[in-house]
Formats: sequence, C-alpha cells, structure tokens
Amino acid sequence: MPDCDLRNPLANGECGTLDNLNFGRNNPNAYRYDPNLLNGWRKRNFTWQAQAFLQHELVPNVGVTFGYFRTWYGNFRVTANRALSPADFDSYCIASPSDSRFAVNSGSPICGLFDVKPAKFGQSQQVVEPASNYGDYTEVYNGFDLIASARLKKLYLTGGLNTGRTEVDYCGVVTGNPQVVPVVATTATAGVPSFTQPRNPTFCDLVTPFNAQTQVKLAAVYTLPYDIQTSASYQYFPGVTQSANIVATNATIALSLGRNLSSGSTGTVVVDVLPQQRQWEDPSNQADIRFIKAIRLGGTRKLQGIFDIFNAFNARPVLGVNTRYSGATGGAWLRPTSTLVGRLLKFGVQFNF
Repeated sequence: MPDCDLRNPLANGECGTLDNLNFGRNNPNAYRYDPNLLNGWRKRNFTWQAQAFLQHELVPNVGVTFGYFRTWYGNFRVTANRALSPADFDSYCIASPSDSRFAVNSGSPICGLFDVKPAKFGQSQQVVEPASNYGDYTEVYNGFDLIASARLKKLYLTGGLNTGRTEVDYCGVVTGNPQVVPVVATTATAGVPSFTQPRNPTFCDLVTPFNAQTQVKLAAVYTLPYDIQTSASYQYFPGVTQSANIVATNATIALSLGRNLSSGSTGTVVVDVLPQQRQWEDPSNQADIRFIKAIRLGGTRKLQGIFDIFNAFNARPVLGVNTRYSGATGGAWLRPTSTLVGRLLKFGVQFNF
C-alpha cells in the first residue's frame, strides 16, 4: 500500500498526480458530446455504396458474374480534450528497434509523439465532436467480385474471388493536434492512434492493398452412388496484419524530450513502431467436407446420417499474434496467440417428420 492519500488526485506522499483529475468525481462535463454533433442534417456517420454488375451465361448452365463495389464513409468523429491545446504539449522522437523483419521503420526514428507539459498534466475535458473541426478524414474501399457457377447432371459448382483496396487517411486531423484522437467507426480503422501514438503519415495514412484483402471461395455438391450426397468447400483468406509496439521508458524518451515525462521519472509510454497494413502473416487455406445419407421412412419422415470433416487438410494458419516487441531481439513478438482449430470429425443424425 503506497504511503499517500489516495483521495487526493494531486501528488502527495509516494503517489504522483493522476493522469485524469476527474477520476472518481461527479463531473457531468468530464465527458460529453458537442451539441453540433447531435442535431441537424448530415451530422451522423454515413456510408455511401455504389455497385455495378455484369452477368453472362457462357454455355447452358454455366455462368459468370463480375461486380464492382465502391464504399466511402464520412462524418467521422474525434474525442478532443478541450482542457488542452496544441501549445500544451512538447514533441519527441524515439528510435525504432533495428530488425530485418520490419517492413518499414527498422532502426529509424519514430516522431510525431507528444507529452503534455507538467503544468497541464491530469487536466481533462473530453468532448466528442466532428472530425472536420480539425481537418480531413477519409476512408474509401474499392472492391471487385468474380463469381462462376455450373449446374451439371449430378454436380453443382460455384465459387469465385473477392478483392479490394482500402484507403484511410486521418493525417489532417491528428497532425498538429495531440489533444485529439479519432473515434473508431469502421473495421478498417481499427489501428487509429491513442493520444500517445505516432502522428505522422506512416501511421495515419493507411492503405490495405488488394493482396491483403483477396479471398477465394469454392463449393461443390455431388451425388455419389447409393444416393449419398457429398459437398466440399475451400476457402482462402489473407493472413492477419502484423504490427509492433514497444514500452518506451522515461530514460529513453527524456533524451529527445529534454525533460522527464509528465507522469514522472518512472513513467512509460506504449508506442507503435510498426504500423498496421504493411506486412502480414501467411494466408490460410481451409477445406471442409460433408457426407449425407438419407433413408426415407415413408410419408414425410426421413432419417439422415451426417459425417463432417472440418479443416480436412489439418491446416494451422495463424489467426492472431503478439504485437509487443521487447528486448534486443523482440522477445515474444509475433508469437501466435491463436490458430485455426485442427482437423475435426463430426458424426450426426437428423430426423425429419
């Protein structure tokens, strides 16, 4: 137990100042919404979509479909600390680890980092407001589908690929505004920064290329002798994105900042050093098979025996990785945190009546 008055948010005894002086207090202004965001036309987040399709029958019972999709988003929001202004921060840089596995930033300085000045530490008045108050924030997706299907005597085949490119740019909002952080509105912006993450184009101008969003899916249904129906599916998914962050100590930061962190000489900051959507794990390939044998019992009654093989080839693609980079060689960085479940056999019976 520290030797201090925990009810006092200011520095006393062995305790430093809380990073939020409103903590534990009944303050309705500590977190609120800008009235201009809640009322009026075109204030809510919006999504616009445009689609175009071409469909053609190549030969009887065999056809292809091509589709184009464009989706763009708008009216993004930010959380701004109105108790602070850009003048209340000091900027600093840190050195990124030197690692050949980094697609970018290996051994390079990471700038666009800010620490609030000690006199303003702990002051907080969070307001959710339009991102346009601070600059441009755009997100656009362009995608394509190619689908083919064939219906033969005992065989049905279908499948195709989907690919696309996503561009997210919120540099106009966060550059020069360390008191502002974007509010995540879509899945593509899952990597938007916190107040302590780098504010430079490497991290705020994100492009997810076609190869990172290409999916292939195939399915087939075929009737075997003895009225045994079999089906199989195949799926190809791109690998998960790799990113890296480090815990920067006060001693490291002070070399560039020129002073201790406002949180004190023991303070630390988690900093992204490898942005998302720059490198990826290996793609995943998954095949599933099903066999069904139906026995008719008269009338509408039917008994079905079902045998499923999930992940037939026992693939083990990585679905999640550790993003914390530690030590000189990375420590447990990129160590898998989850993988596709191994081959699974399932037997079942279904009775219809």
